[in-house]
Amino acid sequence: MEVVVDEVTMQALKRFGDMMRNRRQQSEWSFLRLSEKIGVPIPTISAVENGEIWPTATDREAISDFLGYGVDAFDKILRKLQLDNTPNVVSLTNYRNKNGKGLPYPGV
Repeated sequence: MEVVVDEVTMQALKRFGDMMRNRRQQSEWSFLRLSEKIGVPIPTISAVENGEIWPTATDREAISDFLGYGVDAFDKILRKLQLDNTPNVVSLTNYRNKNGKGLPYPGV
């Protein structure tokens, strides 16, 4: 079954993967060493680093421990990107007051 993922989620997967790759490279660990250390298969590590997949809960916990983040790290990244990509909401009352249009009705 193919899962359709929106653009913001893809950005979050890529950002999380970049964090993982940077941490692994800073530690000077190969895929093999990291796989042995955290118990996640090499193909999964590679796919996560490339932003291609979201790991299982067990793999996500092991990866988060390696990164030194909570298991909700991806959720936080996704939430921030969603907020960054949400159009600004304009208060009509403030807009009307600033532009001299008055209030829509008395007492507001």
